[in-house]
Amino acid sequence: MALSSPWRDGGWRELPAYRIDLAGEFEDPLLLQWRGSPAALTEELQKQGWTVPPKWSAMALNGFAFPDTNPTALPVVPKFHEGRRQTLTLVRPAEVAGRKGRLVLRAWSQQAREPGGIAEDILVGSLFFERVEHPLRQMSIPIGAEARACSGDAWLSRLPGALLVGQPRINSEAACGGQTVLAD
Repeated sequence: MALSSPWRDGGWRELPAYRIDLAGEFEDPLLLQWRGSPAALTEELQKQGWTVPPKWSAMALNGFAFPDTNPTALPVVPKFHEGRRQTLTLVRPAEVAGRKGRLVLRAWSQQAREPGGIAEDILVGSLFFERVEHPLRQMSIPIGAEARACSGDAWLSRLPGALLVGQPRINSEAACGGQTVLAD
């Protein structure tokens, strides 16, 4: 995608504002635009208490079978954007509107080119709040929680060089709302 103006000077508006699911439907707001590598974003967010969730495996599935599993120790269900699986997934414990759970950041790579520049990847990401239910005190199941009170930009604006842009977006699903955060 060729941007009509430099990314920070308005070119960000040309990148997707919402995740597009496999059926072509607009879903969760993409609140993060990170200009840098997935490794650099992971490093910055790990300084703020974010962790890489376990990969799906038989061992990770055991976490669902116990009622006291830490929410950040459970694998994350993948979501697709424009037919692509997320490039990066991070989690952190959180409390939103008095409910304990975890925040889940999913980010996808989006290629963009500034005027006269070379093509580069910008990560676009959405933030979700999931509470963990313990049915019959026998297991741990992460469930997307009503996230109207979840301000994604409050969590993401702690990134270096963060700039809040655009109008706040609200989502009534588990996705957090807020302004777009540009960071690099």
